[in-house]
Order: sequence, then structure tokens, then C-alpha cells
Amino acid sequence: IVPRPASNIIGDNLAVHLLTSAKILLWYLREFALPWQLSQEHWLRPVSRVLSWETVGILAGLAACAAALAALWRRDRVAFAGLAMALLWLTPCLNIFPYLNISLVANRYLYLAFAGILLCAGRLVAPAWTITFKGLYVGIAIWTAIGLAYTVLAMRNLACYSDPVDLWTRATQCAPEHARAHVNLAAALAARMRWADAERHYRHACRLGRSIAVNGRTSLAMVLAARGDCR
Repeated sequence: IVPRPASNIIGDNLAVHLLTSAKILLWYLREFALPWQLSQEHWLRPVSRVLSWETVGILAGLAACAAALAALWRRDRVAFAGLAMALLWLTPCLNIFPYLNISLVANRYLYLAFAGILLCAGRLVAPAWTITFKGLYVGIAIWTAIGLAYTVLAMRNLACYSDPVDLWTRATQCAPEHARAHVNLAAALAARMRWADAERHYRHACRLGRSIAVNGRTSLAMVLAARGDCR
């Protein structure tokens, strides 16, 4: 984490920057419920202007989140505490203080916050464990099935780490406009002497991100040299 001048990231519009932070929060809340695309990198387009339908959607999402917190406060204080802890632990990852200009969102930021979500969910579904049907505990069966589904998702993600090319190929699919994902994929391809593919991803990374362009150009030069290309 390297602090950058705020003006380089948020421009002159603080409202747009804060709307982007709210959009990041809503992305994380969606990932808690539907973590279908676990990946090293993800892409989230920053909010471009205040007066837009996107802003309306973000404000509606924040209102729904506030309503959920209020309902939990009235229904179950322990569940409320779980969700509140999750939101608190997400705060450093919302780019409110602008430094996350490399990855605005990423699954790896969710580890600690997910503990709060588990506390909240576990508390809310506790009554379901006692549901029976013809002597069978239906609640246990349902939540065991959900746990197995999440385990399958986690194992599928873990399997990608056995091959760096697979890992970063998936990252570029989840974050096609993320320069670092393309640089790391290019490095993995170059290690296997797949020079043409490595060159393509290095060039794409240089077009996407100025912050990584210097390293990308240096690595690209090394790939061209390895190919015997003097351009």
C-alpha cells in the first residue's frame, strides 16, 4: 500500500469519489451472498458523474443496507453486531482515503469481514436447524448443502493456484481492464516461453495502466529480446 496524491485518483470531485466508495461497498455485499467469481483481481468501474442512474442505484442500495441494519437492530442485536462488524472491517478497503488505485475491489479483502457475515447469518438461521419433516432435520440438510456449495466454490478457486497461467488467465477474465492481471499473466506466459502471448498481454497492460507501464515496458523489452526482436 503506497499512498498517492488524492488529486491523481479522485480528481476534483469529492462526491464522485465517495459514490465510488459506496459502489465498492455494495459490490462487497453482493459478493457475500453470491461469490461465484473468486479471483485474484476484479474490475470495478469508478463512478463518472454525480447526476446519473448509477447514482440512483447506489443510493437505493445504501438505503436498503440501512434498512437491513435497522431491522436487525430491532430483531436480533447479535445479528446486528455481526453485520456491523463486517461493515466496519470493510471500511479500510473502500478507498475512502484514496490509496487503492491498483485494485478497487478484490475477494482477498473479504476474509476478516466475512467472519461478521457468518455471525449474522448463523444467528438468523438458528431457528431453521430445528425444522423437522418425518423425523428428518430439514434445516440441517439445507444448510449443509449450502456449506458444501460454498466449499465447492472455494476448492475450484484453490485449484487455479496450481498453475499460474490458469490463475492469471482467470484474473484477466474477471478483470479485463486491470493492468496488473495482464502483467502477471504475461510473466507466467513468458516463463513458459510463450513469447507471442506474453507480448500481447504486456502491450495490453501498458495501454491500460500508467502506474504499471514502466515495469510492463521493461518486461516487454525482455520478451522481445528473448525472441530476437530488436524493435
